[in-house]
Amino acid sequence: MKKERQPTRHRLLLAAGSLLLTPVLLEVGSYAFGTFELDLKPPMVTNAEEYSRALRPDPLLFWSLAPDAVDANGVRLTNAHGLRGPAIGPKREDEYRILSLGESSTHAGRIPYESTYSATLQRLLSRVDGKRVRVINAGVPGYSLFQGHQYLAHRGLQLEPDLVLLYFGYNDFLPVSYLERQGSRGFDDAELHEYRRSTHYRVHTFLGRTSNLYRAFRNWREPGSTAEGAAEDRRPRVPEAKRRELLSAFLELCMQHEIQVVVVVPWYMKFEDHAPLLREFAREHGLLAIDLPELLRRTPRKPREEYFLDRVHPTAEGHELIAREIRNGLLAFGRNR
Repeated sequence: MKKERQPTRHRLLLAAGSLLLTPVLLEVGSYAFGTFELDLKPPMVTNAEEYSRALRPDPLLFWSLAPDAVDANGVRLTNAHGLRGPAIGPKREDEYRILSLGESSTHAGRIPYESTYSATLQRLLSRVDGKRVRVINAGVPGYSLFQGHQYLAHRGLQLEPDLVLLYFGYNDFLPVSYLERQGSRGFDDAELHEYRRSTHYRVHTFLGRTSNLYRAFRNWREPGSTAEGAAEDRRPRVPEAKRRELLSAFLELCMQHEIQVVVVVPWYMKFEDHAPLLREFAREHGLLAIDLPELLRRTPRKPREEYFLDRVHPTAEGHELIAREIRNGLLAFGRNR
């Protein structure tokens, strides 16, 4: 009986060795056809050369601003919290904090920080309910309403705001192809977030970094770049139904932490598709809405174009107008409470 078992054991060992060796041989052999690459860079905001030294990949938010970033000349771009503006210390008892959430219009990297609507609003308000006002600029280039909610839920609450300003609109309507690089094709912001948390994505990322054979297979299955494949996908990053869900999630989160929510309807040069839902949501829930497109429709004395650097981003003078309207709205709302 022992003599019969010995060959069987050898055959099993040989079979096991072959199973282990075959992938190794295939992996080594794949290099005979070249070294293959996959684009494993995470989705990243485009057209943001002025922020390129501060932007970093972020597993939660797709991208964020790195803490204590400096530009090529050594000028500080962000504080220790990865936000634009002065350092943010512990909240004082006599401090009333406003967290200004938004996109590149809020961040306003192309104008001096002192000219942004957040900094201007802090100077204009000075004090609220007898407390010194501190407005924290938490705007990040390219952010959508989805990213804003993720930021508030996971990081913004740590700053202990008393009031949150929401300034989101334009980026929600950008096509999903705006989120270039692998993993973004066909996904809106929420879908992409879920995908990047999945086991499939983690396995794909691991093999894409470690296996030339896997990279060769993926290149054979999916020739061409993901960015090119996504170029025709015009679905919005945040569809209308999800925008409504996110606004409700913002409100619920802030109510849980006794934070006042103020909906700022963003002011763009030639874009107002974002406005109807924001107005409707604020009206339904009795929220203060600073309707900038309506308030500033006739206020400026110069043509609207002169208050913008491009289609989306206000000049320093435009930020001054925005800050004054937010100040007026907050003061009027406080008197009527």
